[in-house]
Amino acid sequence: MNLIDSKGFFYNVYDIGNGRILKIEKPRIVQYLKHYFFAGRFPKEVKNLAKTSYKIIGSVIDQELIANPKKENGNSYSQDKVEILDNYIYTHTFEENKRIIDLYVNHILETWQNGFSDKIFNFTRNCGIDKNRKIVLVDFNEVTCDKKVVSDLIHKKRWLHAWSYTHWLSFTNKDLWKYYKKVMDSKITHENLEKFWKDSFVV
Repeated sequence: MNLIDSKGFFYNVYDIGNGRILKIEKPRIVQYLKHYFFAGRFPKEVKNLAKTSYKIIGSVIDQELIANPKKENGNSYSQDKVEILDNYIYTHTFEENKRIIDLYVNHILETWQNGFSDKIFNFTRNCGIDKNRKIVLVDFNEVTCDKKVVSDLIHKKRWLHAWSYTHWLSFTNKDLWKYYKKVMDSKITHENLEKFWKDSFVV
């Protein structure tokens, strides 16, 4: 079992060698400190984030959208191993990456059909492409099942304030940065929220 990522706020990530990864929860004090110093969050908010995300595992939500997680010991869980999108985008052509953006937008609409949504849109870091060439959300610690919250995110165009847009894409791929904004602005709308959203009753 090899450690492959320790930068996250909630988990250390290990490759367990069977096409799956294992996310082992960090001590609560480490979670609280990381969230406080890097995101300005207090323990109560951190607990609520963890509670919502853990309820999604094994629920009525289509588990393929979140890389087929399975609860393990404690609050740890395993998932399908995928290629994270920042790695994928960095090594592929503009046309191939446009396709990835299109798939990512479709993935967001699929999550709405399942009654949940990512809240921060850091897709280059928190999403990956699985063995079936589908986009999946691998880090779902900051999701909501509240349609009103999603509506507010759309109103604010939260994706234009995400690190993936303001820093990663803007510095690494200007053409894709422009394409991402165009597609997101045209598809992530109040009209599509009304069209696709279905309450999940998870939380």
